[in-house]
Amino acid sequence: RAPPPPPPPLPPHSFVLAPMVGGSELPFRLLARRYGAELCYTPMICCEAFLQPGAGVTLLERHPEDCPLVAHFSGNEPQKLLDAARAA
Repeated sequence: RAPPPPPPPLPPHSFVLAPMVGGSELPFRLLARRYGAELCYTPMICCEAFLQPGAGVTLLERHPEDCPLVAHFSGNEPQKLLDAARAA
């Protein structure tokens, strides 16, 4: 068998703000971006809570200056994780 293809190259972001529970909310991400963060993660969001009616807006707070942004979901059911990712 042929070896698997190499992974795609990483994005060209030099400064990435790692996800932190209780520390990656919008105000902190905006502050980090002011000081050079080029890519940020949301705090870990439980996909079941995110999928509740109206909860997504609160849990995944966004701002035009907060891009690019990686939504960080947790869960045990692949379909719910996929649904949350699509809804984000």
